[in-house]
Amino acid sequence: MQKRKNKGGRPRVKNLRSVFFGFRATPAEAAQLRELAAAHGLKPGTFARVKALGGNPPSKAQRAEILSLVRLGHLLNQFVRQVHAGKVAANADAIADVLNDIRRDLRELILMEKR
Repeated sequence: MQKRKNKGGRPRVKNLRSVFFGFRATPAEAAQLRELAAAHGLKPGTFARVKALGGNPPSKAQRAEILSLVRLGHLLNQFVRQVHAGKVAANADAIADVLNDIRRDLRELILMEKR
């Protein structure tokens, strides 16, 4: 009897964060870190890691735009899959509307980054 490979579930994370880094902060510094992290919609540790590695975490507004784009992309993907399966007739106007929404959200996201 052959062993079955596990094909279900989530794929394994390739770059697992397994090393812990801790640092000490004054109560005022800790409060400031929590406040800055909350303003970006992140946990303090995530915010500190991104900043320490030279990154600039997206603001809550930028994260909302990114999530909006992800949702639109999923909807478009589902629609195209339905068209390819022959379950839905291709509707050029509907596709154009979704693409225009994606373009608009991308423009807004780019403008947010420039500010």
